[in-house]
Amino acid sequence: MKLTIDGQVVPWNFDAACTLQDVLLDIQRRLIDESKVVAEIKLDETVSDLDMSLTPDQVTVDKIVAMSFTTTPYKESLLVYFESAGEKIDEVRTSLAGIVELIVADKVDAAMNSLKDGLDTLIWFFDVLQQATANGTLNVADIDVKGKGLYEFVNKFNTMLSEFVLAMKNNDLTLINDYLEYELEPALNDLAGALPQMIASVKGE
Repeated sequence: MKLTIDGQVVPWNFDAACTLQDVLLDIQRRLIDESKVVAEIKLDETVSDLDMSLTPDQVTVDKIVAMSFTTTPYKESLLVYFESAGEKIDEVRTSLAGIVELIVADKVDAAMNSLKDGLDTLIWFFDVLQQATANGTLNVADIDVKGKGLYEFVNKFNTMLSEFVLAMKNNDLTLINDYLEYELEPALNDLAGALPQMIASVKGE
């Protein structure tokens, strides 16, 4: 398999049993050391017997002729994400009233599906935040959220999300409704309000 990163051929010896997932994980590890992230991946789809509906852990590299990666600096990618995160958080926040209405109308399945989408968005945001903090791109000491440090706020938010997920599993609609109205919405407002500080921290301002 021919492997290129940003147009440069990368010498690499692969075991035929190595999967596409193995390659992707290894590429990510290499790029982290260079403060880069993958912006685009291209696979040669003309290879016979390569079923593109398979997941990365189901495709072995002997089925692929070529793979190319285009990268972008990590800090640049993080800024783009944070600059668009406000809109994503606002979408979750504005969806809460509709979820409450669905619960009141006894449309529980629809409410749970909408909740799951919102929670997935928040979990992804906190994963990005954790990674940015771990590699030193974001300094949590610079961020103030309603008089609390970002680290304290995130820990409290994660605890709330864990309790909220438990209430969902137990189908405790009363507790879910209370969390939506009195806990989650104010916390999302505080989180969105702290985004400009996060952006400034990443920029080094």
